Amino acid sequence: MSLKRRVILLGGAATVGFGALGYYGITRCDEVACFSFEFQGADHVANRLDVQHTGGQETLQAGDVYFREVVVDWESRETDTIAWSELDDEMEPSDTIDGDKIRLQLLWETNVVEILWRQEGKETLIGAWVDEDDDAR
Repeated sequence: MSLKRRVILLGGAATVGFGALGYYGITRCDEVACFSFEFQGADHVANRLDVQHTGGQETLQAGDVYFREVVVDWESRETDTIAWSELDDEMEPSDTIDGDKIRLQLLWETNVVEILWRQEGKETLIGAWVDEDDDAR
């Protein structure tokens, strides 16, 4: 193999390697858990908030992760704090949340949803969605 070809291959490999390191640095999550959110407002029915687990330093079980301010009865406008496993029929409390996505129903006036991690009788706030467009409603 010619020297020119070796240099081109080595340069390409280095570019790919540094690109992967840069991507890892951007997408890495140094928190207990990281989440992404997508809000969908609605009229005359519950608003929807899609929550996706995107990474983190801890392994989370669906029965230990709770959402505060989730609609449990739209007619009576009742909200509660509910476990991920109770909201997802396909997950057991012992199932690991790893890149999973869930849809929450929210009241129109809800502008904060907290994500809690309960372990060994202790509750830790590990994430929150805040409606920054509150004035538009």
